[in-house]
Amino acid sequence: MNKENKGLYTFYFFLLGLIFPSAGFIYLVVSSGMEFSIQSLLIMHSENPLLWIIDLAPFVLAITSIVVGKQFERFREIKRGQSFFNALVMNSPLAVVQLDGDHKIVEANPSFEKLFGYTSSEISGESLDDLISTEALYNEAVEISRAVTSGTISRKVTRRKKKDGSLIDVEIFGVPVIEGGETIGAIGLYHDISEQVNIDQALKESEARFKSLFIDSPISLMEADFSDVKNALNELPEDTNFSEMILDDKTIIKKLARSVKINDMNQEALDFFSVQTKEEALENIIVGLSEQNLGFFQNVISAFEKGESQFEQEIEQKNKDGETISGIIQLSLAPGYQDNWGKVFVSIVDITERRLAEKKLHFMSFHDALTGLYNRAYFEEEISRLQDSRQFPITIIVSDMDNLKTINDTYGHDAGDSAIIGTAQILTKVFREEDIVARIGGDEFVVIIPCYDISENPSVLIRLEKEIVEYNDCKRDDDLFCPISLSIGFSVVAKGESLKEGHKNADQNMYFMKVKRNLNNDNFSFTLT
Repeated sequence: MNKENKGLYTFYFFLLGLIFPSAGFIYLVVSSGMEFSIQSLLIMHSENPLLWIIDLAPFVLAITSIVVGKQFERFREIKRGQSFFNALVMNSPLAVVQLDGDHKIVEANPSFEKLFGYTSSEISGESLDDLISTEALYNEAVEISRAVTSGTISRKVTRRKKKDGSLIDVEIFGVPVIEGGETIGAIGLYHDISEQVNIDQALKESEARFKSLFIDSPISLMEADFSDVKNALNELPEDTNFSEMILDDKTIIKKLARSVKINDMNQEALDFFSVQTKEEALENIIVGLSEQNLGFFQNVISAFEKGESQFEQEIEQKNKDGETISGIIQLSLAPGYQDNWGKVFVSIVDITERRLAEKKLHFMSFHDALTGLYNRAYFEEEISRLQDSRQFPITIIVSDMDNLKTINDTYGHDAGDSAIIGTAQILTKVFREEDIVARIGGDEFVVIIPCYDISENPSVLIRLEKEIVEYNDCKRDDDLFCPISLSIGFSVVAKGESLKEGHKNADQNMYFMKVKRNLNNDNFSFTLT
């Protein structure tokens, strides 16, 4: 009720109050035969003082209207509040139950009926704790009831029983109803959290599975934080060319790398770097950053700067023991972290064994298995490569073991293999590392010497003769020892001449000298062209 309406009602009651003194005055004037005047009014009041009280009627009614109006307004407000409260409770998505001082059910809203399967009439007057608590949860329910009865608002996440006996996950709020300082009842609110509990449980199981996969993965896995790297880049002037800046000062890359944080890493990653902790791993990565890996880190930053979410590259890294390890490393920005680089997943596939196997396979494809010298395939490849080189003149020496068949037939193939290995050791000792020494047949060896003319400087042949003599002298006590004897031929190939033809010429010269020596019964260890 607004102020204007209140004033109008007071005026109406005031006018109503005027009826009583006015009617009394008229009656007395008419019955006494007096005139209608103020004097007559004063005479009547002097003769009968009670008239003064009757004259107060308009004011009494006006004041009464004010008091009654306030009480009426308060009553209307209470009714309105109750209507709002009832509407809120009855339409609330939360299950709400009203309880009396003994924790008996007075009324329940539709959500309560729907959640627990009871109608309000079914449960009116029933004990709430007996109705929806299991035997295992009864003591818990009683404790909540006692707390609310004592005037405490209680909250509990637990389970309660439905009418069909099934259990649901609920969040309970117990609110005491207090009047005059005394608890006269309670309101119970129940929030069905079954779906959220299922989601949380599924999430926990998913996290547990992920953690298990992370920990037990045969691949090195890490979670890193590159946010400090991103912040450092953001502080650079807009016109800064990152690539040029790195070229001018490569220590910047190491500084940026040191700002990377490793949040977690699995055991496989620790083993990959031969460390015990993630702190050791990070320090080992930084210290071991080779020039190639500095470029790798630069490439990672450049890729992320361009908005790419993944980067992959093969790297070589020294572990804590100084051993070189090879791996394929992939970095992936986690969804939602593209702007700050705060979470980067890192996986490393260890390919060290694969690389070693590849190197071994490559070695075997170009080396003789018995002697370790280059084989025919490598020799022919080098002939083709050197043909277009600037390393002329090139000397080609072909040597053939004179007595391998005799050794095999007389002393066995072990003795023959020993003689072949001995020949390889002699050749390796005589010729330089940059010279190409190859075994291209069972008893045939060839040497390619770039930038060398043996016809002008035959000293290498003199050294070869000396080494054969020394080898035969020092190996005499060996059970498998058989003297080594070589027939040798050579050719010198000039620029513009064919190396293949040079090899044929050296081979022919070797056979020519072998035949000549056999005819002359030559006992020298080798024969020169």
